Amino acid sequence: MSFKHLSFIDLFTKENLVVEIPMLQRDYAYGRITEREKRTEFLRSIKTYLLSDNMNHELDFIYGSISAPKGENCLVLLDGQQRITTLFLLHWYFAIVNKQFSQFREVFLFEGKSKFAYTIRESSAEFCNALVSLYKRRKNKDKNEEVDQSIDYYNYICGLSFEKLLSSKIRNERWFFSHWNNDPTVINMLNMLDDIARTFSVDESNGLFDKLNKSGINSSITFNLLPLDDYKLTDELYIKMNSRGKSLTRFENFKSKKLKKYDEQKQSQNYKKKLQEINDLEN
Repeated sequence: MSFKHLSFIDLFTKENLVVEIPMLQRDYAYGRITEREKRTEFLRSIKTYLLSDNMNHELDFIYGSISAPKGENCLVLLDGQQRITTLFLLHWYFAIVNKQFSQFREVFLFEGKSKFAYTIRESSAEFCNALVSLYKRRKNKDKNEEVDQSIDYYNYICGLSFEKLLSSKIRNERWFFSHWNNDPTVINMLNMLDDIARTFSVDESNGLFDKLNKSGINSSITFNLLPLDDYKLTDELYIKMNSRGKSLTRFENFKSKKLKKYDEQKQSQNYKKKLQEINDLEN
């Protein structure tokens, strides 16, 4: 099995990829109101990982197809959308509260467009572009100029409360189009950003951008990328697999969580040992 052990930032720097969520995917689901429990649990796990002394924690495999339709290598993500999108939003938030948004923008913005792209809807892609740019335009004498808003957002986040939401500031921006409120992915991203801000205070977030932004196993959060092109698989496999899926019952979800906890405690060390053996063989 040929896979790469990467951090989120590696996709855009080390691998030099543009990451695309294709049209066949569903909307970003972790931010749904009905997914509050799952969202809270996932963010708590991420927080534990980031604040622990252990160097590296894995988020399992992600799958995709790599091609170069416009001259750039593009990873069309077929599985792992929810985790990867959440990591994108975490990077955005930590870049602001750590006052390192220029570094974030340098990696993720290319010719005015986000290198992390949603093609499910045009409005989703537009929203990602606006988030990564984080500029507002104002008229200065006879010309328009772009003003960096990252410090303004830092000051706003410092004053957040239960009633004062990060999403409210974003929605009140002049660059935020009203029709974006009809896009489920945009709405759910805003919900996730609100919960990220609730989970990670400014003081707790100190240094987390650098910790998350490292390469490979030096990063706190990593995953294994498996390019499906190596096996000549297409998105037809993804469609067939998902078309057979059924919603889990509440008991099945509960059982899954308990088994996952048990499995993590019992097999964590063994898994890391086996993974290291595989990596050694691959290298």
